[in-house]
Amino acid sequence: MSLTNARIPAGTVNAPDVPVGRIRIVDYDPQWPESFRREAGRIRRALGARARTLVGTR
Repeated sequence: MSLTNARIPAGTVNAPDVPVGRIRIVDYDPQWPESFRREAGRIRRALGARARTLVGTR
């Protein structure tokens, strides 16, 4: 199943927040992939089959 801009809101738990204040840009964290895998596992265990797709941005 392809996630299009029209379908993404229907599949999210909460609507994305609008940033308030400053946005800080930081250097890439080489631990990010492992952190995402760990958190994605926790989410999948909590939601079971309801968690069809998890997307992380870097």
